[in-house]
Amino acid sequence: FLNGKAVGYGQYHDLPSYKVYDEYEVSLRKGKNVLAVVAYFGHTPTASYVEKGLGLLFSVEGEGGILCESGKRTLSRPSRVYESGTGVPLITGQLGYSYRCDLGAEDGWVCGEGEGFLPSLEICEEGALYPRPVQKLKEHGNVSRAIRAGSWKFCGGETAAERMQLAEISERPAGFALPDKEGVAIEGERVYLLCDLGEEKTGILTFDIEVPAACGMCVAYGEHIADGRVRSYISGRNFSFEFKLKAGRNRFTGPFRRLGGRYISLFLDAPRAVVYDFNVISTDYPVTEKKRTFADARLQQIYDTCVRTLKVCMHEHYEDTPWREQALYAMDSRNQMLCGYFAFEGYSFARASLHLLSENLRADGFFTLTSPKSLALGELTIPCFSLVQFCAMEEYARYAGDISLFEQHAEKYRTVMRNFLSRREKNGLLKAIKGLCYWNFYEWAEGMEGNFLCEAEDRYEAPLNAFLILALRSYIALLRRAGTYGGEYDADLAGLISAFEAFYDGEKGCWADFMSDGGGLSHYSELTNSLAVLVSGERERAARAAELLSGPSFLGKITLNHSIFKFEALLHADKERYAACVLGEIRAVWGKMLDEGATTFYEEAAGEKAFNRAGSLSHGWSAVPAYILCKLFYPQEVKE
Repeated sequence: FLNGKAVGYGQYHDLPSYKVYDEYEVSLRKGKNVLAVVAYFGHTPTASYVEKGLGLLFSVEGEGGILCESGKRTLSRPSRVYESGTGVPLITGQLGYSYRCDLGAEDGWVCGEGEGFLPSLEICEEGALYPRPVQKLKEHGNVSRAIRAGSWKFCGGETAAERMQLAEISERPAGFALPDKEGVAIEGERVYLLCDLGEEKTGILTFDIEVPAACGMCVAYGEHIADGRVRSYISGRNFSFEFKLKAGRNRFTGPFRRLGGRYISLFLDAPRAVVYDFNVISTDYPVTEKKRTFADARLQQIYDTCVRTLKVCMHEHYEDTPWREQALYAMDSRNQMLCGYFAFEGYSFARASLHLLSENLRADGFFTLTSPKSLALGELTIPCFSLVQFCAMEEYARYAGDISLFEQHAEKYRTVMRNFLSRREKNGLLKAIKGLCYWNFYEWAEGMEGNFLCEAEDRYEAPLNAFLILALRSYIALLRRAGTYGGEYDADLAGLISAFEAFYDGEKGCWADFMSDGGGLSHYSELTNSLAVLVSGERERAARAAELLSGPSFLGKITLNHSIFKFEALLHADKERYAACVLGEIRAVWGKMLDEGATTFYEEAAGEKAFNRAGSLSHGWSAVPAYILCKLFYPQEVKE
């Protein structure tokens, strides 16, 4: 804040080895100016935060140089409004902490009127600082529509989220819109309100509520009301915030936690309230969309919803879901990048996310599962995601015409590739990577979920070997583009392609997912056979597998995110023959989600019921049709 007015918020999610600063342009008035900063320390590592130390660094620069900067003369104190400490519940383990606020404790410190400030402790640390690599998010207001109002009764629960999930609700339909300058009075034993934002939104909570006396208030948010209310508590996950309101008018905007969802609800420990606003301020990444027009109205609707899905899943970096995790994964973001190359102008966002992913190499030769993420070897990582990262880097270089990012991280990719190649058995194949921290996950389908937090089976796994072939192809292409390839991996690639045929089952006419030491084949999926069509050197076998993929079969069905491999495989096998099949599946699968009222596409086809009722209804990896439709109708030349 400068002189009591907000300047900005939302620091870039960075790494200890890549410390990023934000920059704001401000105007100083003549005389005294008050710069006030409230800083949030994440404390607990998550899927998008790694411990970098507690501290604040700032400087104010004018035409004459530095006017003020952080140091011993900076005055500081713990926040009196926000509760500090680990007693505040985690929203999810991947996302981090919720917050509790006491709005009656505000004392005007942002204008220099607060008490209890003391000189700060100076931390002597040195290191390179980097400017923010992507644009700041853009705010815009929303209209929320109150759909139910009434009263609630306490029925147990330890956390605020549990109490809201278990509460007995007495409600009636409501139809007013917020914000409302005059305010809307609501009465009940304890006031309850449920609002609909109209579609999936990502942004920060804001409210303006008047109460007759100090009281508590809890807020829940979510993507649906399948339970008749916002599903605030799911197996230890707490989609909630807690407040103490002061008597009178309470205005609040919460910049420390971006939420994703469509519905918000409040539970007041008061019999009456006047609500002027209860809403989400959208914080969207500024993109320039490419105009894509399809003659088929259904395909147009699917494409437009894919683009919306992409947009709600990109902020500081690509996110899997803005609701439950907000994490950058190599597999998820590879889909998002490919779709984005066709849907949006520019490549800087993809470059920044790839840099975060590439920066985070573990000592064991694998990239971290997400980034920013701890490099500790006890943390989970998914081996095949490290391989998909090669594909994403090569596609970035190809579409953006930029090899400099790979060149910056070339040694890391060399380390990762050597790690995988060194793990081949005498038959030239990879087995599932052993160790509790190596999750041999491929997709959320029966038999393909991998060894989560347990030891992997001692077997050869076809998807892992196929991903290694795709990664090595991409790596060779990157080295060639960089002008440093001398053929040193040709024999490795040929050997991998040849060895992969051991997974082929001649009787079934397709490839198996797994193979034992004795050569026994088991489990058959669309994913493995899609990958096989893309990597196999046996054209007749690939053609037979494509036929299986094009219609009903005994193969385990592929999931939404990996459908990109199935569609690519069919178009690679015979574009003319299978284009109609691909479009038909897109219409059926993604069209069904639209028929269910989706405004963004789901994590899995089961929607909110997936993952024991924790399924996301907005997941970036499911925007696959945006890429496939453009590839069919708007083919794009790559940059050499």
